Amino acid sequence: MKTKTIWIFNPFLYIAGWQSLTIGMTIMLLTAVIGYFSNTHIDGVAGAGFGLPAPLWVFITEVMIAWIVLSLVLLLAGKIVSKSSFRLVDLFGTQALARAPMLIAPILGFPQLNQRVTKYILSKFLPTGEDITATQFEIVVYVIIILIMITAVIWTITLMYNAYRLCFNLKGRKAGLSFAIALVCAHMLASILFIVLFRDIYLNPEGLLDFLSY
Repeated sequence: MKTKTIWIFNPFLYIAGWQSLTIGMTIMLLTAVIGYFSNTHIDGVAGAGFGLPAPLWVFITEVMIAWIVLSLVLLLAGKIVSKSSFRLVDLFGTQALARAPMLIAPILGFPQLNQRVTKYILSKFLPTGEDITATQFEIVVYVIIILIMITAVIWTITLMYNAYRLCFNLKGRKAGLSFAIALVCAHMLASILFIVLFRDIYLNPEGLLDFLSY
């Protein structure tokens, strides 16, 4: 049971370096490709939203930005608070692998009701000019999808934290506080980049309805 828990929340004890980078990159590209078909954008360092159609390169760029920005900020944080030696391939590789649970996001984006309920919510709270209705069943399913997505995000952040503290040999308050600050800073930086690069998607009222982003 303990071994299974380690594989779920801290696989980096067994997989790191180039192996984790290869697996992580494969999963990230798969996330982008599935997101392309389901119109699900990775719009934060650990978050997603149902949005507008876009070219495949946009989805790939989003995933890459989320991964690289967080890895670079964690690199800075780790060098500040840790004196331990580390390998860049371990940091970037384990952070790539930590994004594996986000593969759930674009899969959840396939049901057509996601787009319908999204537009329904927007029609209720934003002047989109489109009157959309949604059944109670559609709303309930949508809420269940959101709850699953929240679970995936929490899982992802847990993996990111464990990868970070293991890479820099950190523990306790120093690990938690430095990671939390780095996560917030990375999210802000990634969000700015997304808006600058893809303003037609992110500033469009129907572009993205985020249910959770960090």
